[in-house]
Formats: sequence, structure tokens, C-alpha cells
Amino acid sequence: MTITLKVGDRAPAFTLKCTDGRHISLADFAGQKQVVLFFYSQDISADDAAEARMFRDAMDRLKSANSEVIGVSIDDVYTHRKFETENKLNFLLLSDITKTVSHAYGVLRKEGYGIRATFIVDKQGLLKAIFPTVKPEVHIEEVMKALKGVSNLSAGPPKGNGRDR
Repeated sequence: MTITLKVGDRAPAFTLKCTDGRHISLADFAGQKQVVLFFYSQDISADDAAEARMFRDAMDRLKSANSEVIGVSIDDVYTHRKFETENKLNFLLLSDITKTVSHAYGVLRKEGYGIRATFIVDKQGLLKAIFPTVKPEVHIEEVMKALKGVSNLSAGPPKGNGRDR
């Protein structure tokens, strides 16, 4: 597993099934909202549930930054529904059972499950920030700063211009 995407890259497009049966595309938010796209390993993980609740609890702040929160894992929609109910989640959960989206974002381990990583996608569909590791105690603050456009917050390296070798 290697995240090869860089800040400034176009976010890989996707359409995935949501817990309510709709198909949600990244393009649905283009020109309207920033997207906080967080990948997690599985619905049965206590650590992943804790991260999801962090996003749930910060939803008012995240929405005030004109963003949509989307959680993605390789679990199926039925497992997501249980996870959503148990944790009283208030954002979209998408199922990547084919693992193609997780692979495109570089968050799929060779064992076949995903890692926790967060991507901020701007209104133009470009990656504004990448957090390849999640530190729960500071993650929401990092995400908020990235949404508000504070520079140098991405844990991912900036896209090079070829002159910085």
C-alpha cells in the first residue's frame, strides 16, 4: 500500500453505493462543497468507530466550512448500516466492496483491507490535503485547518514542479 497521490492532483472519480441505496459520486459535490473523504479499515474496528464518532461530533464545524463528510471502507452496505446505527453517524458511508476506489487512492493493504487515511477534495475536484496517517487527538483540527485553506497542513508532500530536485 502506497499513497502516490499528491496535493494538487485530481482526486480519482468514483461512484459507490450508500447505506440508503443511492449511488453517490464525487462529481455530485463538484463546484458546491469540499469533500472530507476518509477511508477506514472495517466497520467492526473500535478504532475506526472512534474516528467515525470524531467526525460525527464535529459535524457542525465541518458543515460550517462548506464540506461534505464521506466515509469509505470495503465493507458491504448492510454492515455499514449497522455501523451507522450503532454509532449514530450523521454523514454518508459508502461501500467499496470491489476495492477499486481504495486501490485508486492508495489505501488498500496487500492483505486486502484498507487503512485509515483522509483526503480533502476542493470544489474543483483537486486534492487539497492528504493525511496518510490519522492521529485521533489532533485529526479534526488538522482537517478544519485544511478546509479553511491554512497552508502547509497536509501530511502529504506538495505536488512538485520538477525544479525542486
